[in-house]
Amino acid sequence: MNNEIPKTTLYGIQGGLGKNILFSGAVSALAKKDRRKISIMCPALWMELFKNHRAVQNVIPIPGPSQKVPSDYKDYFDNIVYTEPYLSSYWYHDVHFYESLYEQLGLKLSVDPQTILNEVKTTDLNKNYVEKLKNTIKSPYIIIQLQGGSTVEGNRAVNDPRSCDNSKEIICSILDHFRDYWVIIVRTSVDFYDKEIFAYERVGQVENENILNLIETIKNAAAFVSIDSMVPHAAANFEKSINGVVLWSVTSPISLGHNNINLKSEKINSVFVDPKIIIENLEKVLENG
Repeated sequence: MNNEIPKTTLYGIQGGLGKNILFSGAVSALAKKDRRKISIMCPALWMELFKNHRAVQNVIPIPGPSQKVPSDYKDYFDNIVYTEPYLSSYWYHDVHFYESLYEQLGLKLSVDPQTILNEVKTTDLNKNYVEKLKNTIKSPYIIIQLQGGSTVEGNRAVNDPRSCDNSKEIICSILDHFRDYWVIIVRTSVDFYDKEIFAYERVGQVENENILNLIETIKNAAAFVSIDSMVPHAAANFEKSINGVVLWSVTSPISLGHNNINLKSEKINSVFVDPKIIIENLEKVLENG
């Protein structure tokens, strides 16, 4: 070859959407440490999260268990680094994800980890998607995510303990109280929401949407109410950050939280919070803009 290929360090991250969004919050710090662009290896589903970042040279999918690492990796990457914050003292629930991640990556953390913003950059196409949504509903909207971690066993949807027991009561109470707002539900096809919710005219849903469209939709909401899932992580974005009310059960805002209002579940193995308490705190978020 007669041309010189710029080499980078390849940083690997696995896991779900929320975890990969969180990892994006370390990209600029890694590039600053390396004094050059970096490359990212992540699940194929989440590659779009990193592709528009100016400090990222390459984004590649993590090879499957039976796949061989391509022999030309050495032509592009002079170092491959993989860390797993979840398998660390983060498990104690008194250490934030970013504290663990920065320590493992050799980065200096000089700010409150809950103030670190994700660095997912959306495009004009994603902004146009949200403009069309706004022009359609002609009202501000509140993002809702009350089911999460869903998987499918046969034809049965199985939710993890972060999911909410009283989703219907919460959503209907929000719709009845905040009559100038729409509610946009973020969901997957296996997340269950009572059909009575959709009898309201001011209800929409984002289901299995392009992830950058989804993040742009969240960024432009007036506020959100969510369990510990991807919505709070996406809402803490470097281009535009919004606040909301987060409902917690088996996980903790100390280890995964941002600057939001945090409410603890009244039940130990699922999320259950009195809708009146949620509305009181959501009013505070909306008043503070």
